[in-house]
Amino acid sequence: VAKTSGVVITMADQWRLSADFSLPTGTGDVTSNIERADSRGAGQIGSAMTFSSGVFTFPSTGFYLVTLNASFYTAASDGNNTAAIKFTSDNSSYETTAFIQQSSNADSSVSYGTGSTSIMLDITNTSTHKVKIEGGGGPSGGTPGVLRGSSVKNETTITFVRLGDT
Repeated sequence: VAKTSGVVITMADQWRLSADFSLPTGTGDVTSNIERADSRGAGQIGSAMTFSSGVFTFPSTGFYLVTLNASFYTAASDGNNTAAIKFTSDNSSYETTAFIQQSSNADSSVSYGTGSTSIMLDITNTSTHKVKIEGGGGPSGGTPGVLRGSSVKNETTITFVRLGDT
């Protein structure tokens, strides 16, 4: 158990996109090529999140800080990319709860970008409170690019830290 400034962190877990995810023109859930960050000293604290078919399940109730770091690449001057954390409280209807958007520079045919978003969630039921990652070409049109992924280093990640009891 790690302790920082009187707060005991009982759970921390990081996952990453292990291969590039081609962003659809609209939006789409990232359902595959997600793995626990496991190289070059990566580690976790406590019980792990579980991942299946695009859905992350929490190991216990509590307050969680969930952070999505997205790395984008676009090979077009009119690129528009988004990534989001989607949450459900009924294990069925997912809604965007945190959002990132990146647009290309019109003067360049290639664009790289990064963004980060986070949300603190009150997980009171691990059977119904879950999250997904979504990516897309964004609401403003333009040419979608990719969310960048790698199996040997972190590019696009989602990190879960349990902050305390609910």
